[in-house]
Amino acid sequence: MTTPTHIAFSDESRWNIGRYRSISVVSMRADHHREVEEFLERLFKQERSTAREFKWSGRWHKPRVQLAKSLVDAVLRDAARDQLRVDTITWDMQDARHRDLAVDDVENFGVMYFQVMKHVLLRRWPRDAVWALRPDQKRGFDGEALDRVLTSTAARLRTLESPGRAITRVSSVSPVISSEYRTVQVADLFAGMAAFSWEYGDEHRQWRRSRNASLTLLPMDPPEVSWTEKNNLRHGLIDHLREQCPELLNHKSVGLETAKPLSRINFWLYRPQHHRDQAPVRGLDGRIVRARDRDRGQASRMARRVG
Repeated sequence: MTTPTHIAFSDESRWNIGRYRSISVVSMRADHHREVEEFLERLFKQERSTAREFKWSGRWHKPRVQLAKSLVDAVLRDAARDQLRVDTITWDMQDARHRDLAVDDVENFGVMYFQVMKHVLLRRWPRDAVWALRPDQKRGFDGEALDRVLTSTAARLRTLESPGRAITRVSSVSPVISSEYRTVQVADLFAGMAAFSWEYGDEHRQWRRSRNASLTLLPMDPPEVSWTEKNNLRHGLIDHLREQCPELLNHKSVGLETAKPLSRINFWLYRPQHHRDQAPVRGLDGRIVRARDRDRGQASRMARRVG
């Protein structure tokens, strides 16, 4: 087996629940990974966290927010030193691509996983890199379905290799247990921030206005609060990220979106590319139907009518 030169850890947020869903990929040179892991472990100890695993979906309290802010700062520091990238894709289940009620969540997750991996492997690192892909072992995923998604992604990446150019190779694709890798937990954090920022974008703007107004209000006139304490803490974390890298983000967007995809911290809201860019759906016979198959079926029906 070829020794990998680069490694990519990934995790997702709400892959089959809610309007906004996301996948985050933390990628780096393979020889940097141990250093990154050891630094993150020291950071957990520095923040006096005894948590075996950081999960966005876990219970939120002030020490947890401080840990999350420290993780964000650490990632921004390492990204600035060109030691790693964090690329996060978010998709909207109410856009033109996903309006069909029969969208198959697992197959659609596979499409989005391919999109973000294509961006990372083929466009943001050397084309002659040899990759080890380490996605989180998904809870709620059928093992066979996850294997199919990962195998399909690796195969599709290979079909994109251009003749005459250096070849990006996928050496191995192996799901890992997130509690054993702090790097996966960073992916979980960024995926969670991304989906949350779009799901609660309007609320976040209201939170920011309330926060700014509270600085000028008298103590007897507190601003109205219309969000949960959990969301209040999460809004504070999103605000911290925005303050730490104001030049990085597109401030016209409701949620987290990077102004330039070249940025080593990259938030990307996937938008339909053309009219045939439709999410895969499951037909009445239980089989997966993609846009190209639907187009062929419609063309065939039209031909029979004309004939």
